[in-house]
Amino acid sequence: MKGKKKPKISLQDFARRRRELMALMEPNSIAILPSAGLLPRNGDVEYRFRQDSDFHYLTGFDEYDSVFVLIPGREHGEAILFCRERDEDLERWHGKVTGPERAMQLYGLDDAFPITDIDDIVPGLIEGKSKLYYAMGVHAEFDNRVIGWVNSIAANNRSGAQPPGEFVQLGQYLHELRLFKSSQEIEVMRQAAVITGEAHSRVMSVTRPGMYEYQLEMNPKQNRNILEDKIKFLEVYKPFIRHEHMSFEEISEKAKSFLASNKKVVLKDSNGQCGIGIKIIQGPIDVEKLLVELKKTGNDMVESYIVQHTELMKLSPSGLNTVRIITQLDNSDNIHFLGGRLRITVNSVVDNLAAGNIAAPVDIDTGIVSGPAVYSDITKEDQYFHPITGVEILGFKIPFWKEILSMTKSAALLNTDNRSIGWDVAVTDEGPELLEGNHDWCKLLWQLPAKRGLKEELDRFLRV
Repeated sequence: MKGKKKPKISLQDFARRRRELMALMEPNSIAILPSAGLLPRNGDVEYRFRQDSDFHYLTGFDEYDSVFVLIPGREHGEAILFCRERDEDLERWHGKVTGPERAMQLYGLDDAFPITDIDDIVPGLIEGKSKLYYAMGVHAEFDNRVIGWVNSIAANNRSGAQPPGEFVQLGQYLHELRLFKSSQEIEVMRQAAVITGEAHSRVMSVTRPGMYEYQLEMNPKQNRNILEDKIKFLEVYKPFIRHEHMSFEEISEKAKSFLASNKKVVLKDSNGQCGIGIKIIQGPIDVEKLLVELKKTGNDMVESYIVQHTELMKLSPSGLNTVRIITQLDNSDNIHFLGGRLRITVNSVVDNLAAGNIAAPVDIDTGIVSGPAVYSDITKEDQYFHPITGVEILGFKIPFWKEILSMTKSAALLNTDNRSIGWDVAVTDEGPELLEGNHDWCKLLWQLPAKRGLKEELDRFLRV
């Protein structure tokens, strides 16, 4: 739609709609339609105003505290609007107001009055009409007002005042009209569909299932590449990496020396997620075998196999048990820890919850596991002891905890374009090292071990 004139509904179209409705109304009748009102969000804050669709259909007027009246054949004008008057002081705080005089000019209406005069004017417009077209039940508060006007006319019947003899549901006529679209309306709908499609495509390109909108805001797509691409991550965060690694492109140059010092290696997809596709192979390995395995598994990088710390090995030897530390930068680039989790393998070479493993909460101050380990399947029992090794999980102290916190703090400040990161940390007998950083740090892993929703903890970091 760029460069193309944006279609819109003309004043002539609004006037045509009113004529079509009047053609359906009985002689000597009146139709009354209130605008939508402001809806409170919390305290003294309202939701963004959206006009009532029927009101907009007939008038195009998008202000609250308004009422539209339609009287077929009225000598002094058939289309009448009641709306707020101009007030510079109020408009300074609440936005511009059209006012009755300008409303007539801008919206092609026949007559307009201040909304404050409605109780004095509308009963006189209703009086003597045989039918009153009104959407009873849609605007509860205004229903009472309309009934009050009718009752006040009936109370004065001694002076000859006559209330309408029948209420007619306005919606049945108006909604039938709205089913049929003019060429202008169809063009506007086409434009809306294009805009909506582009918006959905844009959102889908920067998100994935299970991702918080919060993470999208904190870690915009243009900044995420150093976290999504594992090879790039290992380059950027080299000061915190201990293990050897090489990309597919580096195999011809590095493979011989790499394989000479590593009899057990890990094959990964540099853009993989959740441990999917990871394969561990061990010697003897030559370059040809390595290339065959990479092609067979669809992976494009190789890492040396990390031998975890002795205590973690006792806890679970089937795979590398890692620590997930979630850091958050505030507006002053101060580091906050949103949580620590110990990811524990259960007869698996990877430690992801999605692979049937367990995770436990870790006290940030002490590095001690503070609760039982849980599965992503909440129907399974919590684990206080490892289901295979029998090692106690609750109270387990993670080695090198101070060093882990110091390292993830430094890593979070190395590149501050990404504000909220889940760091995966391996711990060996020599100390901790980074495996990867996650811009989408998994809300399940964060909240399930805590056994409560934690989303409110993010509110203070949202940018205003």
